[in-house]
Amino acid sequence: MSGGVGPALLLPVVVAPASLQDEIDRTAYAMAHLFDGSPPWCQPVFVVALALILVSVLSTLVLGNRSRSEGRRERDDDRDLPELDESDFLWVFVVPALNEEVTIADSVGRLADVEVRNRVILVIDDGSDDRTGEILAGLDLPELTVLTRVPPEAREGKSEALNAAWRHLHERVLRTGRWADWPVERVIFTIVDADGRLDPRAGRVSWHFRDPEVGGVQSLVRIYNRTTPLTWAQDVEFGVFGNLLQRGRMAWGTANMGGNGQFNRLAALDSVAVRDDRGRLGPWRAGRLTEDQDIGLRLLHAGWRGEQARSITVSQQGLNSLRMLYRQRTRWAQGG
Repeated sequence: MSGGVGPALLLPVVVAPASLQDEIDRTAYAMAHLFDGSPPWCQPVFVVALALILVSVLSTLVLGNRSRSEGRRERDDDRDLPELDESDFLWVFVVPALNEEVTIADSVGRLADVEVRNRVILVIDDGSDDRTGEILAGLDLPELTVLTRVPPEAREGKSEALNAAWRHLHERVLRTGRWADWPVERVIFTIVDADGRLDPRAGRVSWHFRDPEVGGVQSLVRIYNRTTPLTWAQDVEFGVFGNLLQRGRMAWGTANMGGNGQFNRLAALDSVAVRDDRGRLGPWRAGRLTEDQDIGLRLLHAGWRGEQARSITVSQQGLNSLRMLYRQRTRWAQGG
């Protein structure tokens, strides 16, 4: 056999595992140089955007887990709370209406069908110049009261209309007649928009108000005309907001109010009442573009708990115009 070089012997290469500190150092280096090569002026923008994305993903995971936990808590609730049902409360359904001749009769009729024993339906006709007032006058409902506002007080905004309803409730409804001296801790001030369709089982929200620290409960908002991609997307948006973001915050009692389908304990509203420039008292602050978010945050700041109902819904009409949707969201953003 010749003395040439034989074939190379292939042996496995064993690499020593890097220490944990080495891995951390490498990861930190990679993150620090993630945007190398991009223009220097935009690197801080990319870093901030990445941080926001990571925080959003983390918060969504936390809220999703808390939302699941809330579902289990509702099934296995063993807190030492009073046994109250809907008949222990006075339900005041408040409907702000301005030129709502198309929907007002249907909305009020649905409120008359809500399964509660003690009911007041209070519609604020805020200076309508269509047939809204005429239609309301023709409804034969003993629980219905129409509060007609005329200039110069009419059309000042939703906050002012709701404050007028709050004052009427204290000065007239709870002072004389059948509901005189009803305790404010058991009066539920419920706001329903003129195009809203409140769940007939809305009285079940009394489950939340067994806790004396609960000042507000928001029902789940749905879009009833979800027949186009735009309105369907709004329905998905409200569903995610209620079932994930709102219910995820219930463990901390920080679910906020959303206007339509909003239930507030009257005692809670009384605790945040302020006077406007004319000296008129009311819980809602004048001139707020998003009066629902404002009142919700102020209730939380005053020490009341906010909760989100899972099984109680209010349906409303979605916007089927991009221009109108843009105007709505611009107002929401400015109000926020």
